[in-house]
Amino acid sequence: MEVFSTTANAFSVVGLADIVIKYGVGLYETLSKIKQAPQETKELLAEIKDVGEVVAQVRIFGDAYEQSDYPGKDKLILERVRALLNRCEQELLLLQKHAADTVSAQTDNWLLRYTKNATWVWSKQEIAQSSRRLQRLRKELDTTLLLAGRENDITIHAEVKATHTDVVNSGAAIESCISTLQTQVNSATKSAADKFASAQKEAEIFAHQTKTDLNIVTAATAQVQKTVEAETDEVKRDIRAATSTAVTQYASLNHSISRNAVIVNKNIKNASKAMTKPHIRQSRQQILNTSKILAKIDDTESTIVKHVSSIRFTRNSEQTFRFYGENIESLTLPLSLMHSGLLKALPGLMSKPEMQISRAEATWIQQQIEAIMARSYDFSAASARQKETHCRYTGDILLGTSQPLMGEPYEISRVTKSYEARKYRVIPTQCGLILMKVTDTSEAKTVSSFEAQSLTFELSFLPNNSLPVPALSVALAKITGQLASQPTVLPSVRVWNMRNFGSEVFQVVHDNDVEALRSLFEQRLASPFDRSPTGNSLVYYACMSCAADVFEFLIHQAVGLLDDTNEEDKILRESFHGGHNKEPWGPVCRILRLAHANGWGSGSEEGKVDCLLWVLSNFMIHYEISQETFELFDILSSFAQGFHVPFESRAFLSLASWLWPYTNLHQFFTTMVVDANVVDNHNRGALHYTLEAMVSRNTSKCSLEGYKQLRFLIELGCCPHLEDEDGFTPTDYARMDKGIFAMWWHAVVDSGHLPCEVFGGDSISLEETAEEFDQLPGLGIGYSYEIQDDFLGNSWFELYEPLALAGSILMRRFWHCDLDTWGDGFDLYEVLSTDLLARTGCSRTWSYLVGMTRSCLILVTWMTLVSWEAWSCLFWMMLIDRCSEIVSCILLLSQ
Repeated sequence: MEVFSTTANAFSVVGLADIVIKYGVGLYETLSKIKQAPQETKELLAEIKDVGEVVAQVRIFGDAYEQSDYPGKDKLILERVRALLNRCEQELLLLQKHAADTVSAQTDNWLLRYTKNATWVWSKQEIAQSSRRLQRLRKELDTTLLLAGRENDITIHAEVKATHTDVVNSGAAIESCISTLQTQVNSATKSAADKFASAQKEAEIFAHQTKTDLNIVTAATAQVQKTVEAETDEVKRDIRAATSTAVTQYASLNHSISRNAVIVNKNIKNASKAMTKPHIRQSRQQILNTSKILAKIDDTESTIVKHVSSIRFTRNSEQTFRFYGENIESLTLPLSLMHSGLLKALPGLMSKPEMQISRAEATWIQQQIEAIMARSYDFSAASARQKETHCRYTGDILLGTSQPLMGEPYEISRVTKSYEARKYRVIPTQCGLILMKVTDTSEAKTVSSFEAQSLTFELSFLPNNSLPVPALSVALAKITGQLASQPTVLPSVRVWNMRNFGSEVFQVVHDNDVEALRSLFEQRLASPFDRSPTGNSLVYYACMSCAADVFEFLIHQAVGLLDDTNEEDKILRESFHGGHNKEPWGPVCRILRLAHANGWGSGSEEGKVDCLLWVLSNFMIHYEISQETFELFDILSSFAQGFHVPFESRAFLSLASWLWPYTNLHQFFTTMVVDANVVDNHNRGALHYTLEAMVSRNTSKCSLEGYKQLRFLIELGCCPHLEDEDGFTPTDYARMDKGIFAMWWHAVVDSGHLPCEVFGGDSISLEETAEEFDQLPGLGIGYSYEIQDDFLGNSWFELYEPLALAGSILMRRFWHCDLDTWGDGFDLYEVLSTDLLARTGCSRTWSYLVGMTRSCLILVTWMTLVSWEAWSCLFWMMLIDRCSEIVSCILLLSQ
């Protein structure tokens, strides 16, 4: 049974009525065929007929209701009608089932009728009950239709009454508006009359004034006229004198022009006589040359037409496309036609739902046919060169390309006559076997003419059906129109084949099983373009699993052409996320080399930098440098050629301290750090990150390799006293550890800088800081945590200068432990902020942010040494909206 909408509307009622009528007619015809039926059955037939008439009226009512514009509240009656029709439908279905059983019983032979008692299998009681149910449904339908009509009459009456009331109210409003408008018109008329009288009076005054002015103007005009007449007589006398002089000069000039015109005409005649004879000779030579050129063009055109017309295209039972011709230069014509047809057909194939080809597949198809065209141009050029050098083919040469699924491309060469036994290196393609057969059918002729060498060629294209991407075969079949019907779309030519994570193809990729993956492709159970529900491709999971064999196999399937340009950087970056599994570096380096060889990472400079820094960061976290991992840095150097790596990543800048024990990697670091003056967005340079990384790695032991690394960075051009945005210099980081300070001291001195010229953020030079240590011999020095008594002074308010600037002072045993009240903490914060504002000239808001960070360093250390009142100070500081700075300081100290 048809499925209907649960919403009661006029359309559903009409459709349901049609179905009920259909079932009623079928049931009536079925019961009419029953023989020897009792009287109750006849009554049932009459009731079915009556129900059909009522349902027909319901259908007419539904059609009329559908075309009417009754409000939505009247649709409640339709729900009642629809329910009754559903009950009629169920009743008729039940009757039809019983009737079908009865008819089948009567059509059996006499033995079966005897076994069934040859009686009316349908009881009279059931027939009577069905008749009563149908009669009750018919009456309910009549009542419902009558009720619907009465409700609509009431609604119409209410609408008419409401409309009459609106009309009466509108008439009263209109009369009121007309009365108001009449009053305004009368007022406006009276005002206009007053204004007109005033304007008339003003016009009379203006006319009188104008008449007076006109008299004055008339008198002035008469005076001017007299003056003009006097001046005119004088001008006339001057004009007569000038005209007489001009006539004399014109006569003289006319005589001179006539004399010169005679001389020019004589010279022109002489020149014409001298140019006539060469012009006639040139015209004759030009006509002769034009005749020769036209004859040559006609000859060449006839030859080209002859060769082009001989090209034929066939397709045999092996699904091989063949072009036949008589001149090797004509080889490019069928390929050009094929390329043109391919470009026209690909947009249609990509847009049709039944033939979805992705942009990557379309690009791959176009590149394959363009590679074939380029090869044909090479053969045409070689043929032309051989004509010029009086060489010709002497046998059958079979050239072709074939690329197996795995392995290197190989050469195909067959020469029947060893006149020119030379092998041709062919281009590797995955589109199938491409054969070109060139045969010399001419005898020895003169090479000067165009037909000196008549060759026939046979270009065969055999799609390689063993490959899992037969998109080119499908496209060529579509172009040539050789297929009688639309082919079934293979999974390999769809752009988005979503596979579940538990599917077999992902497990095969994870196991690095190339043979199993090839088998899935050949059986059309998977394709190279399959993706996970999250949108990641098979190449992505091959990199994540370090499956180098599967990665190379997918690259050979032309999957390197990705739809998403950002997916290459994503794959390269995420492939090293699995470094915590301690995967061997052999497959990783192989994947990187294959990616670089196929042009991956050749996109934007920002993407390459991001990928490079991500790889280095994961490598530094999960691996240790060894002889086996040196290959990684060679590959990364090849990726980094031609662009600058900015100091914008802590991971890359700390690479300096991480590599300092390995002097043979200095060249790699020099290659990457191409500009030592570059700083990050916090104004930190390589020395900041190097010393910070040494401190974080607890490199407290003084080392000659660490000294060389620091000296290498200084000599590279890194500034040893560069301040970051917090006012810290590399010297401030070096003060945090005695071994690191010793390496920093000797690196600065040996690189040519004086200790008195290198300062910390507190304006204390390196030389003054060294005096606070016990000794500084060689690379092993002692360290004193004590501070001179006179350094503190009598009042702690005098100590805010070193306290506010030098983070290294905090490492000197936290001399401020004598502060034991939370009030002192607030005073210290105000002093720090005021001093920072006075020294830097920055805004008070920014000084609070920076000063708060430093004061929190003091207070967090202070609360570990003094009473509970320090905790109260920290609580009140959090209330003044400095929570983020306090948390950052706590995390810094915890490290």
